[in-house]
Amino acid sequence: MLLAIKKQLNKNIGNLEDKMESLKTAIVNKPERFDEVGKEREKGIAWIGTTPFFVA
Repeated sequence: MLLAIKKQLNKNIGNLEDKMESLKTAIVNKPERFDEVGKEREKGIAWIGTTPFFVA
């Protein structure tokens, strides 16, 4: 999912509103991925790219 967001951010979209709408669409299309990230954060795991970092 983070890859989808990164692709949206890297797109050459004219204005900020269009970019925000693209990000919303990416999030709405894959909500379960964001739920998984939230659950991992509760467990103390933060992801940066594809690398897990354990946080206190």
